[in-house]
Amino acid sequence: EDFTRLNREISDFVYRLSDRSHVGQILVASSGAADPEMLDVFKDPAKRIYGELKRESEELFAQLRDHNRTKVEICRIWSISGSHLLTPTKYALGNFIEQAKSTGNIHLANSALVRRAYIDAGEMIGVLLLDLLKGPGRLISSGGFETTLQNLARLVLDEINPRGEVFLPEQTHEHEEDVYAPNVEPFNNLATKFGVALSDLSEQIRITATSSIFSSQHKN
Repeated sequence: EDFTRLNREISDFVYRLSDRSHVGQILVASSGAADPEMLDVFKDPAKRIYGELKRESEELFAQLRDHNRTKVEICRIWSISGSHLLTPTKYALGNFIEQAKSTGNIHLANSALVRRAYIDAGEMIGVLLLDLLKGPGRLISSGGFETTLQNLARLVLDEINPRGEVFLPEQTHEHEEDVYAPNVEPFNNLATKFGVALSDLSEQIRITATSSIFSSQHKN
């Protein structure tokens, strides 16, 4: 209840400040969790609460656009990579890099199909800011390149330790398909329009693995 209340208070405060200040452009960092299809399948109550709050925030800031005073760009961010990750080992990609560097192998927690779509965070923001300045302002999902986590683990090892192995746990009833990826085509087309070349998965892995933030996290 406190989490929900505080998030709504923050969103309301920023909304009122933006409205009173007649802000010209605003970029809203939402989440793939706000996607209606995701909200329908979330079994974890915490994920559902998070997604619903993000959806509320989208609808709130879209009102600024409806007032015809503010250009609003809303991006549902799914899975990101790169040197801008503050806590890279919290996420699958960072965890895989950590494992590959420390043990030479990667152990996955799920043997079922898990799909994600990764994009470099810096490149993503670049495209969004260009669209905010030059485009009409829209609701869009982050793009990039879709892959399975099994394939991602193999790509990580190819970059860090090609002789390493990917280990899967035994299949159990608890291991379910987990598809958390948008249609990447609209965002990727937007990147092409603005001349932004998006890094492929291998390059995203290299950038993330060699970033100073990841290095300091790894040392700690």
